[in-house]
Amino acid sequence: MSGCEEIKPRLAAFLDGEVEDPDAIEAHLDSCPECRGILDMHKKVCRLTDAVAGLAPSNDAWSRVEGRMSNFPSGRLYALLPVAAAACIAVIIYFMLPGGNHESIGSLIKKLGPVSIRPFYTGEWVETKDEHNLQDGDRLRTGTDGVARLDLGERGYLVMDADSELGLKNGQEDMLFLEILSGRACVCVKKRTRITVGCFEIESCSCEALAVFEKGNPAIYVRSGGLCCCKGQETVELKSMRKVTLEEDGKLKHIPIEDAAVFEWADRLLAATQNQ
Repeated sequence: MSGCEEIKPRLAAFLDGEVEDPDAIEAHLDSCPECRGILDMHKKVCRLTDAVAGLAPSNDAWSRVEGRMSNFPSGRLYALLPVAAAACIAVIIYFMLPGGNHESIGSLIKKLGPVSIRPFYTGEWVETKDEHNLQDGDRLRTGTDGVARLDLGERGYLVMDADSELGLKNGQEDMLFLEILSGRACVCVKKRTRITVGCFEIESCSCEALAVFEKGNPAIYVRSGGLCCCKGQETVELKSMRKVTLEEDGKLKHIPIEDAAVFEWADRLLAATQNQ
């Protein structure tokens, strides 16, 4: 058992102690920040429901509800009322969760060419015309000649190249998950910032540091500053002009960069999207 698609549906049962192989799930959680974030959300739901479980209705609550129910039509619509009520409760709990998908995660501050956003609450792609506030769970996509610059607040900023797509999600302990789904992006992270991209977790260890990520070529290129690069329990401290990749055995490998040409496209993106 190792795939996220197999683990995710079982996390609620794992939290309740109802799985037969908890050790296997724990082993997966040790190396998967995405599943750890989902488990954390389950824990928040449990804390929230436990907090409201002790609330007692007033003595006349049922009589008032019964009176209002008499005004509803009978038949199929009436039969759907419990389903609608359950859905409303789920939505209320979902948006009350601290760290839930209603939180702001940054903003699109500049774009060149077509840029589309898929908000978490609609799941539909919409082309944005100007600056846009980004929410936890949103996805962003650039067109064939589009470029986007994101302000991540205290965490730093990110610039997407053309034909790129990424997802953004807040995690536990103020961790930011950045998932490069296609194309490439460069991100400047500041001190005490943790960002997850694919199989890598990075944390700025000193001054600002620039990293470049490419889908299909899982590597991090560090130009300046210092980064801590993690995968599972393994951590590598990176200095300027280093490249880190994954070996076939899953180990991290970091080597000096002899040619700085990899950063030329990043320089062009940064210059093109620099606020005037």
